[in-house]
Amino acid sequence: MAAGSAQEGRSYWSTPTVATTAATAPSVPTALSVMGVSRSSVTLAWQPPASSGGAPIAAYEVQLQAVTRAAREVLGDDWLIVYDGPSTATTFSALHPGCSYMARVCARNAAGRGPY
Repeated sequence: MAAGSAQEGRSYWSTPTVATTAATAPSVPTALSVMGVSRSSVTLAWQPPASSGGAPIAAYEVQLQAVTRAAREVLGDDWLIVYDGPSTATTFSALHPGCSYMARVCARNAAGRGPY
């Protein structure tokens, strides 16, 4: 057998290629907490999700829902998007004094929006 030739019944290896699996939506952000409260505003902060789904986090979406009757009369019963951006903290105002609200956050990447 000549030097550099394949052994009998075997060929040379093909040129390697790379395959990249598709990203998935990120997991839920963690440690959502209230950092500050005033008469008509609240500041929230959170930590990035444990899994980005294999793609960079593009943005976070924060939703707010009124709990008390007076706040529901102004905002309604639906979850409202109050922030959509790259930061892991936000302050929103124009809230009704003396009312309670629920907040939730999700992360979004190129594959889509993750859970709240």
